[in-house]
Amino acid sequence: MKNKLKNKDIFKEFDPADPPFEIPEKLDDVEYINDSNRVSYIEYRKLFSKHHMTEGELKELFVIIDHDKNNFIDQIEWADFRKVFIIPFT
Repeated sequence: MKNKLKNKDIFKEFDPADPPFEIPEKLDDVEYINDSNRVSYIEYRKLFSKHHMTEGELKELFVIIDHDKNNFIDQIEWADFRKVFIIPFT
């Protein structure tokens, strides 16, 4: 288990003083997201890491966004999320 990525390790590259990441329009606009244009929970958590959300809030929102319950957020699910949770407030 020496090589197992720990949750705290994914945040080492981010300075807490930096502002939150902007919520992208498309998943492929995010440079650290894998080439499949699907977001795992770890990648999603990195995106929302500075939006002052608790771990419980992050998990609950991920469950809401992930319509097909495959533990990834794809572009269609992301677009639906933006229509409901982002666009009305921008």
